[in-house]
Amino acid sequence: MRLYADQEVTSKQALKLIEWLMTALPWLLDKEGNHDLWNTEKGDPAEVIHRLMKLPGIREMGSSRLRLALPSGAEVFMHVRHDFPGGSQFNPAHALVRETLFGFRDHILMCGHRHSSGYIPVFHNDPRRLCHGFRLGTYKDFDHYAAEKGFQDTNWARSMGAVINPDHADDPTRYIKPFFNLEEMAEYLTWRRGKWEVGKTAA
Repeated sequence: MRLYADQEVTSKQALKLIEWLMTALPWLLDKEGNHDLWNTEKGDPAEVIHRLMKLPGIREMGSSRLRLALPSGAEVFMHVRHDFPGGSQFNPAHALVRETLFGFRDHILMCGHRHSSGYIPVFHNDPRRLCHGFRLGTYKDFDHYAAEKGFQDTNWARSMGAVINPDHADDPTRYIKPFFNLEEMAEYLTWRRGKWEVGKTAA
């Protein structure tokens, strides 16, 4: 919280940015974390915006599991938490592996919290499924505390995403494609949708 005073964005500007972000996208799920609880003396701005704008989707803290029923009849199961229990100095995605081995075996698992990036695929035969574990990094650029303590920079992906291709629900390697940059994912979706439209026209 002390580092927050070093940034150039004022509190009023931060509120405007939050409003812009929350109204720019059709949210499916909005996860709360510890940072959301730090500056709420006048109320949580994200919660107020979510309520006043009557935004779709779910806003909650803790564990969220979703079943996406695709128009093709295929399904995708997601498990999203602020963080999963478990850790390892050798693998920042260890907690996600632990969840797929001893918890729910969902297609997509996603968490953040630790300001480090991680990704790991885990294949299961029962159910036959390739689970994609994502640990999101952070947009935090200034951290003299980490430099003083000699912590390694493990924040190699600030944003992550996955594209689901319902045409390949039976092929684990093509059903869900991970991305570690949202701009690249948007470019891929534009290209992919173009191919789908060409296919529809040909049919």
